[in-house]
Amino acid sequence: MIGAALAIGAALAVDLEVAPGDDIRTLTESLGPGDRVVFGDGVYVLESELYWTFAGTESDPVVIKAAAGAEPIIELAPGDDGDYPSQILNVSGASWLRVEGLHFRGSGPSALADEGDGHHGITLSGTVGVSLIDVEVDTTTYNLLNITGDNSALTIERAHLHDNENGRALWAGCSDGSCWLADSLISNCWIHGIRGNDGGIYLSDGSQGVTIEHTVLHDIDAQGIRIGETYGGTANTVSGNAIWNVMNQGIEARGAARIHNNLIFDVDGDGLHSSDNTGVLDDQVISFNTILDTTEWAVEIREWWAYEGLVFANNALCNPVGLGLFYGDHEADTGALGTTNLITGNVACGYIDSLGLPDSGVAAGGGFYDYLDVEGWNLYPAQGSALVDAADPSGDTWIPDTDFNGAPREGDAPDVGAYEWSGADNPGWQVREGFKELGYEREPQAEQVGGCCSDDASGTQALIWLPWLALGAGWRRRG
Repeated sequence: MIGAALAIGAALAVDLEVAPGDDIRTLTESLGPGDRVVFGDGVYVLESELYWTFAGTESDPVVIKAAAGAEPIIELAPGDDGDYPSQILNVSGASWLRVEGLHFRGSGPSALADEGDGHHGITLSGTVGVSLIDVEVDTTTYNLLNITGDNSALTIERAHLHDNENGRALWAGCSDGSCWLADSLISNCWIHGIRGNDGGIYLSDGSQGVTIEHTVLHDIDAQGIRIGETYGGTANTVSGNAIWNVMNQGIEARGAARIHNNLIFDVDGDGLHSSDNTGVLDDQVISFNTILDTTEWAVEIREWWAYEGLVFANNALCNPVGLGLFYGDHEADTGALGTTNLITGNVACGYIDSLGLPDSGVAAGGGFYDYLDVEGWNLYPAQGSALVDAADPSGDTWIPDTDFNGAPREGDAPDVGAYEWSGADNPGWQVREGFKELGYEREPQAEQVGGCCSDDASGTQALIWLPWLALGAGWRRRG
């Protein structure tokens, strides 16, 4: 059944209701500023891709959304020839389009990808101002969100991306850096069940000014998040994310970036890896992250010796009987050791491999006893933790205004890692499968006692290997 009404204002706008069985391809092919299409409950079966290329405006976007309380599913099926289209939805050249509350479901069998007949979920190409809000994309053979060509002002909020066979949850840009995503937001998403040799979120070289925040990534066969070179553009930001059970790096950083307040654990590889590779590390800040329980280095940093002004500060790293921090300044064939970068205020346990860290670079932690319940995924600082009040408070360390929970940071005596301690219990979201819940309930400040060497923060797990380790302290940016 189709219902339509014309709303008359500065321009005529279509208000259209659709239901399963309607020809949604024809009904949604010619929309303009202020037009709205509302999908009713049910399954909409497609034998060929949807193709949307709309020109809304910033003040009057095209809106395509679910009806209140409805759960519309747009499901891919083979055509009459048995072949599948290359994606469920193709959004090309569109501007100021808002898609809200729709579920896009592919066919899924991995055999399709092997036969070259696989499909993406949603492909975006050459768009400006597109918003994907509360969408779900799953069961595809290739990328769930395939963002190619030049796209800008993209907003992806509360997207549930899961269960693909041979691609990434979100790919942005071109592998050769000839196109990119710019000035965009990826926020409060839930990503899991990403199989194959790809990974979660991949920002190709050239992508710039992109913020990835408050997103949960787990059960991924490759990297959690990869951010590339920005080619001199605005640094990307990775903040407040929870990443676990990934089979490669939790975060791989190849270019200008602000990386802070992230929780990374249970990683089969490096928790965080930074190196220039083919990128340029001229503006990278890694600060106030909590990274532990990794099979390789909690943090591995290479090629920083070739740059100045990089920051690695106030991070909590812990692999009690494993690999804590690799800092590769001693890789440089310069005949001199040391660094001109700011390495300060980090607290680590595990093996430290570096000959070039400054005296203030890394302090010994208390092992897993620094955290409330590592086995239970509660990485909030425990009473007596060596992390509390131990961060370098100087402006050069880029102290975030809030922590992982959204609680204010103590500017004069911030805590190391993703959390700011405010009492015996974690006042915010408990890490678990699902969307991250934003907000917190602050308890009255309890007395902090002890440190890395108190009775509460010691034990057989608190082992740190020190072939070279300097004790020290130090993120709020200078100026």
